[in-house]
Amino acid sequence: MARILIIDDEAVIRFTLREILEQAGHEVFEADNGQEGVDLHKREHFDLVITDIIMPKMGGLSTIAKLKRTARVPKIIAISGGGRADGHDYLGRASDLGADRVLAKPFNDGQLLDVIEACMKPRVFEGRQTDTAESAYKRFVPSEFLKMIGVDSVAQVKLGDHVERKVTVLFSDIRSFTTLSENMTPAENFDFINEFFGQLVPIIHENGGLIDKFIGDAVMALFCENADSAIRASLAMLKAIDTLNDKRATGVPLKIGIGINTGMVVMGIVGSKDRMETTVIGDTVNLSSRLESLTKTYGVSLLIGETTLINLRVPSVYSIRFVDRLLVKGKLRPQSVYEVFDADPEALRRAKRETVGTFEKAVAYYHIKEIAGAAELFKQCLAACADDTVARLYLERCEEFMLSGSHEGTGELNADVEWSDEYLVGIAEVDEQHQELLANINLLSRLVREGDTGKLQDVLDFLGSYTQNHFQTEENLMRRYNYPFINEHLHEHERFIETYLNLRADIESKNHDKLLLLFKIDVFLVDWLIHHTTKVDKHMGKYIRAMIVSEQQPLT
Repeated sequence: MARILIIDDEAVIRFTLREILEQAGHEVFEADNGQEGVDLHKREHFDLVITDIIMPKMGGLSTIAKLKRTARVPKIIAISGGGRADGHDYLGRASDLGADRVLAKPFNDGQLLDVIEACMKPRVFEGRQTDTAESAYKRFVPSEFLKMIGVDSVAQVKLGDHVERKVTVLFSDIRSFTTLSENMTPAENFDFINEFFGQLVPIIHENGGLIDKFIGDAVMALFCENADSAIRASLAMLKAIDTLNDKRATGVPLKIGIGINTGMVVMGIVGSKDRMETTVIGDTVNLSSRLESLTKTYGVSLLIGETTLINLRVPSVYSIRFVDRLLVKGKLRPQSVYEVFDADPEALRRAKRETVGTFEKAVAYYHIKEIAGAAELFKQCLAACADDTVARLYLERCEEFMLSGSHEGTGELNADVEWSDEYLVGIAEVDEQHQELLANINLLSRLVREGDTGKLQDVLDFLGSYTQNHFQTEENLMRRYNYPFINEHLHEHERFIETYLNLRADIESKNHDKLLLLFKIDVFLVDWLIHHTTKVDKHMGKYIRAMIVSEQQPLT
């Protein structure tokens, strides 16, 4: 008989399970939360742990991940109500994390005992103990990925299976891995990489991510629930690296760079009939990889794209600052890049917070070629924080401009943005409203640039009311045609309104810095409108037009 630990926050569930298990002859122990259960297993070493998924303090998914890292890993059965709740496949994720069996509530005595017997009984295949083929495949193909593309089992996979989803993509890579590995044998390299991934992968899983692929010493992960999960995972990964470095007696300290971007992708199966693999395709993936690479340029740990910032639930809970604008192939406007510095050492993090206003003003001055002012502001940042690698890089750029006239900006600021057919969504009413919005944002910039305060209030009033009317038009269309990504779309509308109201408050305060304000209008209003129009709205327009054709009804 087995020594079994039950982890569940509900006393009645623990009591019921104890009665069933003790009648079957098992020795039973209890814990009412995940952390207590993990600590108890470290002391007592159980053969089997039965854990609920939904619990306060520490949920079952984190519990499973921690149990899998203990010295003596028990067999694990995860239980949860119905398997899928609130859009989350808890049992599927528990399986991905390493649960040996999963069991959906409600279940009877016989079902529980059958699952326990199957979990504890070794499987034999060709004379060797092994997992089932399906369980083995899960180590290579995440079941969560298959479920997202509408496939229940790896045996059902077909070439070309795919689905479109909004996801947050995370790329992480070891810094200077070549230097680290120079004194290792090939076998030691493999051991090192596996130890490294063994620390980071559970953190990704615990925060709702799934591993898409390993690329040498890099990892690509997907977060399909929200962008915050990717940020939380990244900060936990960076903290884990610090802990790992503390344990390393010698050698070059480990460092990683992380890039995160959010947007629409196609997830599916590519290859040939003889060799297939899961993959994710889209410029969202490309930009997240580029952001990871840029962490080397700026000397920072974590960079995110503007769409990730827009999709955070409450951005103010993180330490974030604007870093740069990036020209990306195929994009009509530059992409804004942001640093998340919560994982920096305390002194550096505090200094960056204290200088964030000065720093972002300096970045704006650099981009609009007010170089002398930018250089002075960057010097102030470095006086307060000598280890601010981004401020130092920008100061070097300022000095290079003064010497040679070379400027690393994107070059399109301080000029009206003309309407282009490339911005067309294909729905006449929406396109007309977009043109009107762009014209009035251009007018706002001109009035601020020229210092014409007389008409400013009228333009601000118009933009406020017109934006609301425009968003309502789009919302009505999305609801009428059951657009599947309406919630994500409306969230971006809400974030734009927040940004507009903040800018309006700056303008109406009359204490604003004109150059900084012009930069903000370009970055937060013009860029947002064009990016949103050419990506999010175009996707909506394509869907609605297809629905109109299929229903053979007019767009009225």
